[in-house]
Amino acid sequence: MKKFCIENKKHIIYILVILIVGTIISLPLLDDKLNVLRDDGIQHVLRIKETAECIKNFESTKISNNLCNSFGYSWDIFYGNFTSIIPAFIYLIVGSGINTFKIFLYILLILSGISMYVSTYKMFRKHEISAISSIIYMCAPYHLNDMYIRYAVAEFASFIFIPLIFAGLYCILNNEDENEKEENSDSGLIMLVLGSSGLIITHLISTAITACFALLYLLFNFKKLKNIKIIRKICIASLLILMISSYFWIPLLENSINTDYEVYEKDKMSSTEFVNYHRVDLKDLISNKDNFQIHELGLVIIALTLLTLYSIWKMNKEDRKFVLIFLFFGIISILVTTKLINWNYVPKIFLFIQFPWRMLEFSTYFLSLVASISFCSAIKNVRLIDVLYIVIITVLLTGLFKDRIEYSDKKVEEPKIGIVHEKSTLGTNAGSAKFEYLPKKAYDNIKYMSEREDKIYVLDGNCEIKNEYKSGKSLEAEIKLNSENVKLELPYTYYLGYSVYVDENKVKTEESEMGFLEVNINKEDIIKSGSSKSTESLDDENKEYSKLVVKYTGTILDNVSKIISIIGILLIFLIIVKYNKTR
Repeated sequence: MKKFCIENKKHIIYILVILIVGTIISLPLLDDKLNVLRDDGIQHVLRIKETAECIKNFESTKISNNLCNSFGYSWDIFYGNFTSIIPAFIYLIVGSGINTFKIFLYILLILSGISMYVSTYKMFRKHEISAISSIIYMCAPYHLNDMYIRYAVAEFASFIFIPLIFAGLYCILNNEDENEKEENSDSGLIMLVLGSSGLIITHLISTAITACFALLYLLFNFKKLKNIKIIRKICIASLLILMISSYFWIPLLENSINTDYEVYEKDKMSSTEFVNYHRVDLKDLISNKDNFQIHELGLVIIALTLLTLYSIWKMNKEDRKFVLIFLFFGIISILVTTKLINWNYVPKIFLFIQFPWRMLEFSTYFLSLVASISFCSAIKNVRLIDVLYIVIITVLLTGLFKDRIEYSDKKVEEPKIGIVHEKSTLGTNAGSAKFEYLPKKAYDNIKYMSEREDKIYVLDGNCEIKNEYKSGKSLEAEIKLNSENVKLELPYTYYLGYSVYVDENKVKTEESEMGFLEVNINKEDIIKSGSSKSTESLDDENKEYSKLVVKYTGTILDNVSKIISIIGILLIFLIIVKYNKTR
């Protein structure tokens, strides 16, 4: 009991240190002149506001109503919504997109520190290693780059989940004490599931890179994979990960298969030339003050990693193996960012990385752990004061980057959604970025979108329309067919999930030549539906109008995927409850 109290006391002390450090690092967020709208910032702020509006109106968040001249634009189909759903609820309380974004950045920073601390402690059961690694991780230059320069909130949020994934794998693979084996492997399964599921719905590029390193980590431990219990744990975890995240990846696959989107066009997101252009000079990893972004490793990480040359011989066999593997991963991550790698000779499948310097996120994680273990191995009895020395030095060194933060001359105002014009695709549009998630047809006809009125168009046949009313993803109108067949183009960008009804009878939807929602209505179908009493009355000038209704209901697969996700969440919840009861 005494040992338990001491352990908890240490946890509380170090969590408080993490909170204090996170708060100090976040002080610039208090300045209302901080330009959080630069780079990716404006896109995320507007996405949060659009998501909040959908939630407020009890609508699906799959499509943002007001983007693309109110024809709708989807982020959530292609881009994980962890970074939009959670801050959207904050926005509903705060009422300011900019303040919500700042609060969310602060929360993500603190969570990344706590995640690193908990994950490291699960692996090594040493408070000092856990505390030092989490502080180095939080204060790492590239971490600050995502927070204050790029405002890349999705990649910034992924810092939370990466430590959980590798800690999960470690705990499943390394449990020599038979008394703790079941407990540790269960905690490993939980961390692996939560970390992987969270990463998938946050940032797909980071997910793909993490998967590559996770596979390598398993290969380095292939002898342990002979244990059927370990294989079973990994398989159960994989199934739960797929189930929990299915609400995201199933609709993504469905939409990708059924419609051509600009994002999947060749060389759209990256090309060999593009990736080569964004490589980093070796010297920039030490200092790159002339670059508006921060591509440095950080003096603390460099110094303590070099200490490995001395401390590696003082480690036990298992820790030494772990440090060497993570040191290797860290070096690989660094090399990939530099001009030492010519991407002309790299398989094109790896071009998804877009920017080689994003690998600094992974060198940050791997080397933060290596650095903390090396420091604690070099000093036999690490005390709280030793940890505080590292904390103070690390925090002070973050001041070197304060001049990189951009401030406006006056208070930063709430951003407005960009208006689509005929040359919009040549740059970025506030809220819709580079329109990469538009259907290919809509993207190729952006001029049409910029000039199109927000109403129903008759493309073929003769049809009268009256009492047309559109609100978000819902539309109602009265239509009268004056020809046998009528083709209508509805004022919505084409995405799967819209349902169209004529007199309560569902009509098949298609994609128009301009990338909008299209329906073909046949007069005979209306007659059969019973909307009119007789054929003669349809030919009469005073015949009744039919009611056309548009709703966003989602596809069958979309709705099934949500049920699968709920089942997955319930299963991991039961595993967590069982784990806590058996501890």
